[in-house]
Amino acid sequence: MNTIPHLKLYQAELLAQQVLNELQPHCERIEIAGSIRRKKPMCGDIEIVCIPKIRPVSTGLFVDDFAATILQWPKVRGEPDGRYTQRLYPIDDTHNFKLDIFICEPANWGYIYFIRTGSASFSAWAARRWKKAGYEGQQGQLVRLMDKKVMELREEADLFKLLKIDMHYLDPFNREWM
Repeated sequence: MNTIPHLKLYQAELLAQQVLNELQPHCERIEIAGSIRRKKPMCGDIEIVCIPKIRPVSTGLFVDDFAATILQWPKVRGEPDGRYTQRLYPIDDTHNFKLDIFICEPANWGYIYFIRTGSASFSAWAARRWKKAGYEGQQGQLVRLMDKKVMELREEADLFKLLKIDMHYLDPFNREWM
């Protein structure tokens, strides 16, 4: 199978919606991020941020149907029980498109959704800004360096507020210039 390097926005949006439809029954929360959320004319992948429904069992966490859905797509890296997995999503019998799935918890949803919306230059700008303010990203969390406190960022707006950024000015469509 061949991997298609880029799709037009409307094609990527249709595929992303298919992924959402397949994963949504197994998630507490799920959204499209990345270049699709930023409405780029050409998209190189589908980025999904999600919180899977987790059922506790005696041996730990069990993500049964969520994992089974992801495991049907060819693996590039990562596993569905980690924080990230990359898969190849089938477009037709001979073509795939890159799919990145970022798995988070309610307490770090805002942080992951913010970063995974991008752009890369915007996320780098934000990282410099939070570093100046005494924070650092560590293993999917924003940590206050002075006391190692993990910040609870349930919504993107929580991170914008922490960094004193006008959220309305930085709509995802406007996050390319930084």
